[in-house]
Amino acid sequence: FTIVTKNIAEVTVAPVADQPYTGEAVTPKLTVTDGVKYLVEGKDYSVTYSENVDLGTATVKIIGMGNYSGSTSINFIISEEVEEPTFFEKVITAIKNFFAKIVSFFAGIFS
Repeated sequence: FTIVTKNIAEVTVAPVADQPYTGEAVTPKLTVTDGVKYLVEGKDYSVTYSENVDLGTATVKIIGMGNYSGSTSINFIISEEVEEPTFFEKVITAIKNFFAKIVSFFAGIFS
């Protein structure tokens, strides 16, 4: 039988929040999922960044590896002033990440 890889462009990449300007390369971590499964950088995909030092729009290219092929790109903004998320926004994000990890864990057990 032949194993067919899935195109990385078909997975979900969470939007990257605006990043603060540091004068150095900005390389935010990505959240990449295939349904309920979290993909792992270095195993399922690799990333390259461009235009990620100066103020403005930076690009992340996500390249499929292993069971994934192809590539896709997303953009994020590097700006001088980045609003700190409110306490409520931080709590909601933490809860979403917690439940997503639980779902991913159980999906891995039953697949």
